[in-house]
Amino acid sequence: MLPKAIHVSGAPKLAEGFDRIRGELELPDAFPEPVLEEARRVAETAASDPSALPGLTGLPSLPDRTDLPLLTVDPQGSMDLDQALCIEQRARGYRVWYAIADVAAFVRPGGAIDTEARKRGETVYMPDGRVPLHPAVLSEGAASLLPGVVRPAALWCLDLNSDGVTVGAEFNGEPPRDAGHAAVAAPYAHVTAPLRRLVDRYAGEVCLAVAEGVPVPEPVQEALAGLPALMAGGGRRAAAVDRACVDLVEAFVLRDRVGQTFGAVVIDTEDGRPGGLVQIAEPAVVARCDGDGLRLGEKTDVRLTRADLLTREVRFTVA
Repeated sequence: MLPKAIHVSGAPKLAEGFDRIRGELELPDAFPEPVLEEARRVAETAASDPSALPGLTGLPSLPDRTDLPLLTVDPQGSMDLDQALCIEQRARGYRVWYAIADVAAFVRPGGAIDTEARKRGETVYMPDGRVPLHPAVLSEGAASLLPGVVRPAALWCLDLNSDGVTVGAEFNGEPPRDAGHAAVAAPYAHVTAPLRRLVDRYAGEVCLAVAEGVPVPEPVQEALAGLPALMAGGGRRAAAVDRACVDLVEAFVLRDRVGQTFGAVVIDTEDGRPGGLVQIAEPAVVARCDGDGLRLGEKTDVRLTRADLLTREVRFTVA
């Protein structure tokens, strides 16, 4: 993802472009007042009587593990902290304590926060800011695992051997035959970012119910069937925003270099069709290249024919 601050001349033009992207892709604007009001109210509850939070009422007293020296691994200045960990050395390996923000404790099923989060799906990041999943009073305040404060959390305990291989997990029933996660190439349950991903809140609730040997809460069961479509839509929007922002900045940095020649590498071609995708090294840009004879992996010279800030299109032709 692009850096948040882009220190180049003409930054106002970039800001205008980012605003156009927000409009074109219909990103949510500010949170509606009912959502903000509910978030403020639940944050006040967390400060005065955490046991009265919507997701904790009726539960037995929660264990206090503030003795664990948990730490977060996040960029300097980050406020939306989903996870914290503590690693203890054991005689033949390690014990990892992993705390995940218990966002469900703050959310009333069917309430204003829940309804708005289901519309958004996930936090969308842009170079000049972000479109958050939850109001900041929760995601950067009452629900965030900030230092020096007490927060409700789902606390995982995993024992590892000296090679870092898990030896102390339990599983409810037989593990599925295909338990691998494509992104990490290992068994993995994505529950680590509930402040930023809607589905992680529900997955965490399922894990907690299984660990306690109790039925998965009915509102969670009812929501599960619709989550794949919600997350697919949110993922497509986030990916489209990423691509549009990269395209805009690529067009911006090349806007005064139309007609110049660059060394490039062919990174994609289509059988039977002229042209393909090329990457130039300086600045690092991937774009369409017109012309015949492009071979995958081949180095070639290309001439920039278009760098349009309005359409965000960069285009080359074989030199």
